[in-house]
Amino acid sequence: MTTEDPGSTPPPAPQPSTVRRQWLRLIIGLIVVNVVVLAGILLWNFPRFERVDIVDPDPPPTVATSLAGSGAAGGDSGELSAPDGGGSDEPSATLPAGSRIIDPVTFLVMGSDSRENLPEELGVTDQVAGQRADVIMIVTLEDGLIRLLSLPRDLRAEIDGVTHKLNAAYAIGGPNPQLLYDTVESETGIDLDYYIELDFAGFAGIVDELGGVDVTFPYAARDLKSHLNVGAGLQHLDGGTALAYARSRQYEENRDGRWVLVDGSDLGRISRQQSLLFAMLSAFKDLSVFDVNRMLGVLGALESHIRIDSRLSNLKMIELLTGAREFERDDIEVVTLPVFETTEDGVYYLVADQPEADEVYRSFQALGAAQAPVAEGPPMVLKVLNGNGTSGQATRWSDELRQAGFTVLQVDDAGQFDFSQTVVTVRPNDFDRGEAIIDALGFGRVEPGTLHEELDAVVIIGADALGR
Repeated sequence: MTTEDPGSTPPPAPQPSTVRRQWLRLIIGLIVVNVVVLAGILLWNFPRFERVDIVDPDPPPTVATSLAGSGAAGGDSGELSAPDGGGSDEPSATLPAGSRIIDPVTFLVMGSDSRENLPEELGVTDQVAGQRADVIMIVTLEDGLIRLLSLPRDLRAEIDGVTHKLNAAYAIGGPNPQLLYDTVESETGIDLDYYIELDFAGFAGIVDELGGVDVTFPYAARDLKSHLNVGAGLQHLDGGTALAYARSRQYEENRDGRWVLVDGSDLGRISRQQSLLFAMLSAFKDLSVFDVNRMLGVLGALESHIRIDSRLSNLKMIELLTGAREFERDDIEVVTLPVFETTEDGVYYLVADQPEADEVYRSFQALGAAQAPVAEGPPMVLKVLNGNGTSGQATRWSDELRQAGFTVLQVDDAGQFDFSQTVVTVRPNDFDRGEAIIDALGFGRVEPGTLHEELDAVVIIGADALGR
């Protein structure tokens, strides 16, 4: 005997597409909840950074980045409230639902060479009293693009009507971030929005909390003054070694058993600092967004070694950090300021080369506008090195590159033969040109690094070239 009603029809089984949609909604919901919880944890535990009061007649823009891609935080409005200590009068910021927006924003980032309270393990022994602006960088951030412009500390500038090197603006009556901020705006015509200052130890601490960074060296390298000492190939740098690399002014490479000074100028050091920024961004992207302890560790490493604009709230900092994780290497453009050397009254300066320098400044004055024009220039000058140990590899691929229109200045062996992948090392502002070399080869990757002044790139042929 059956209890079923013969006149009734059983409901149809759920269609696979319906089931998939239900699972997709569940997964998206869990991601949103986790990201919102993460944002709350970061916001509540955010370090209490020392603040710098910068007076600027132009109000900074509002930065609105949806952390979850949804308005799920704090009700339908998507409002997140910051705890006390945010360093801003703004109690909250509204995150528009279903959008990710980073309004154009420009930072002046200054790296101080203060030696105060540096841990002994960093190996910084060249003690200098006071603080100086060692790194001066303009960073613009807008949807889809980060742009970096490093200003040499020896750049000639007018400070209160007197000719000085640019970094003197921070030291006069200082430390004086306001004077540096005003001087950079005056010299470049670029409207700055915020100021961030980092010292040596903070830089090293970030690298250590990230678990180190990876940098490729064509040859073994050293700097006896900054205590840099690394081998050839892909090297994993801890904070102290990364700091020695960034500070290097007597950078040498071991070429055929002989130490050769390479790109030891202020511009060469800027190139190395930019290379490390790329490496740090890669390490930051590899850091799991749900690894709250590591995230807080990175922020904690900054707490004693960073000063930020008092107009930057904690929420804005978290929004910017979260947004930065979404940028890829191709989304970062490094712009070089054209300069020339001169000596005036016995003082060495770098001078902005006009009118090209003004074209660079103008490209930063109007965010979202056309980029500064890039000159075609002569063919790239390359050095091709054998990094896989198989006889004839560097010669073969140098011939291929010559046929593709490149100039090969030298063919040699790399410092070691265990390169699994071909590496094209270029200056950070030459990434696009480095990609052209990869396109000609059909394999390999581009890495920023330090080059001898007569070279545009170093190509290390790895094991991925074998059998082609």
